[in-house]
Amino acid sequence: MTEKNLSWYEYAKAFGFLAGILNNSPHAEMVRQLRDIFSDPGNRFFHGDMHAGNKTMSAYWHQHGEKPLEKIVQELAVDWTHLFRGVNPSYGPPPPYEGVYSEKDRVGINVILDVNQEYLKYGLSIAEDKKDRGDYLGYELDFIRHLAEKAAAAREEGRRDEEEAYKTSICEFLRKHLSWTGGFCSKAADYADTDFYRGFLILLRDTVSEAAAAC
Repeated sequence: MTEKNLSWYEYAKAFGFLAGILNNSPHAEMVRQLRDIFSDPGNRFFHGDMHAGNKTMSAYWHQHGEKPLEKIVQELAVDWTHLFRGVNPSYGPPPPYEGVYSEKDRVGINVILDVNQEYLKYGLSIAEDKKDRGDYLGYELDFIRHLAEKAAAAREEGRRDEEEAYKTSICEFLRKHLSWTGGFCSKAADYADTDFYRGFLILLRDTVSEAAAAC
């Protein structure tokens, strides 16, 4: 499946974690959960505790984990907004939409339509209360999570042809729609203010790159 030989559930967990960070501005409960995750040496997402991304994220919690919760929430929320919302080009990268990074017009209407079609093919759509386009990186990563969970269920039930079909869909989506992720991570790294998001960008880049290379 991958060079790290992850199970489909581990694969889904890895992409679900990445998507969750991108899709949610930090809030108190989320920060508590992250603090717990990175205080547990057994946690890993694709790589291991010695991976540079995990080490850098863990370093943030070792240095700041005892701060008042509201201060951590505020610090991470500001960094999240700068990195992932594209509010102002003077203090953040262009927002992580596939069309922005892969199309010359920096919009990519055809990309948006194509991604939405992929979602619909599997019975998914963007909720009406969501303000982002379908080609937002967090949604694309969450789509990979969804397919990996479907592949896991197919394997457990002995439906190997279906599992292979989901694997093919994952690989095609990675190749067609997520090859721009590394470029975004490189740009965003110049603007990250916290070790948590510096490490996250490293982990994001390597996770997507290794998943694609293993196809």
